[in-house]
Amino acid sequence: MKETKCSHFACPIIVDEFGKNGKCIFHCNKDDWFTYQNEKKIWDETKVEEFWRRIRKFKISKNDLDFFYYIFPKFEKYPQITDLITNKLIAGVEKKEDNYKLKLKEKDDGKNFWSKDSILSFEKKVHFNGSTFEDTTIFDFINFKESVNFIGCTFNNDVSFKKTTFNNSVQFPGVSFENRVFFVDNILNNTELEFWSSYFKARLLISNLYSKNSKINFNYTHFFENSIVFLSNIKIDRFNINNLYNFSKNFRIADLIVISDLRIINTSLNNIEFTDNDFSKIPKITFTSVSFDNVRFNNIDWGKINLNRFNANRDIFRQIKHQYDLQGNRIDANTFYSIEMKSYRLELLNKIKEKSGRNLLKKIWFTITNLDFWIFTFSNLSSNFSKNFILPILWLLLLSLTFYLFSFHKMDFSNLKSFKILQNHLIMTDWRDIAKNIMEYLNPFDTKVKGPILLWIIYKSSSAYLIYQFIISLRRQTKR
Repeated sequence: MKETKCSHFACPIIVDEFGKNGKCIFHCNKDDWFTYQNEKKIWDETKVEEFWRRIRKFKISKNDLDFFYYIFPKFEKYPQITDLITNKLIAGVEKKEDNYKLKLKEKDDGKNFWSKDSILSFEKKVHFNGSTFEDTTIFDFINFKESVNFIGCTFNNDVSFKKTTFNNSVQFPGVSFENRVFFVDNILNNTELEFWSSYFKARLLISNLYSKNSKINFNYTHFFENSIVFLSNIKIDRFNINNLYNFSKNFRIADLIVISDLRIINTSLNNIEFTDNDFSKIPKITFTSVSFDNVRFNNIDWGKINLNRFNANRDIFRQIKHQYDLQGNRIDANTFYSIEMKSYRLELLNKIKEKSGRNLLKKIWFTITNLDFWIFTFSNLSSNFSKNFILPILWLLLLSLTFYLFSFHKMDFSNLKSFKILQNHLIMTDWRDIAKNIMEYLNPFDTKVKGPILLWIIYKSSSAYLIYQFIISLRRQTKR
């Protein structure tokens, strides 16, 4: 009988009784390998065992780790052993330095990719491009020594990466996750974990992630309405979100520590909860074209909040402030209100520069005549946009002292003798009397003119403004 090679492009495997429709055991459709019982797939164990036996024989033994367009049946479960301490069943693997070793019963020659007593490790790049995983997929305890790609894969059931070690990169471009996905107790070494144009339809759990110089990317990622997303206890160098499409009503990011880079770009963050996250060590935080809708911030350590550290426009600060206001968090809301106002002042300054160009006279003229710019400048200097109630007090004391000195005996500061007179006065007069005189200036209800009338009007107007800033600053500590 003439042997027929698999019709799939460049596949050298011969089609036998385990294949069909001109395709080998690896590429053929597996619809007739299982039946349904109470909506659960019941697999033909003979075919499943033969599939994995050939994977080990024709692929793993030859260190051929290209699984292009394979259709995988269910993964075989690792044998379970009893933990003598806890008396609980655990996976039949044992730790060998940075790897795990499979422990099998005598009659078993292997499970899934692994032969008996083999180390659970892929030593070079692994490609699962275009593959379909028909049932529960298990990549637990595996050490991927180099990158692994799941380009265009479909996972029709649960997929598990537990106690898995990744090196270099883990790529999930164009992947459809039809059921639950688990990344638990993983180690990332110089790794980029990237989901690009991926679809999550049920649940994503990323928990207890330990990383070194690594990055998590969500690019053009879709979370369906019934999906549940939980990212927790993650310490990562870089965390990036770009064009995230979230329709999930249950999306939570908790205990996330980002070290060097946080970027959220072209994304509508809606129905997401951030809890106990630490962004204080990040040198630069970037929010570009981001909208916040029904987002909760609980105990977020932003670190220093200033325009040098946040790469974001005024509307971003306004939205974050609004989310804090909706939660009743006045303190953090006031912080973002302050930076929102500083950002607006910077906008006004940039508009002046745009209008004037390189013409110095025009720049001076536009600056002088731009009332909004001066209002925001004075508010910034006097109270940091009502965030600091100490500033107006200090300014008021300085203003009173200055006015006291200027008004002392109607001094003429162009005359050096006046300085000597002032010096003698300050030396000879008891400091308590000087303080008493200055306090008289601070009395807002004192209508007696002290010193030149013009200076007195300027002083009273300025002190009234500073007292107003002090009251508003105190008020905004508890309510806006």
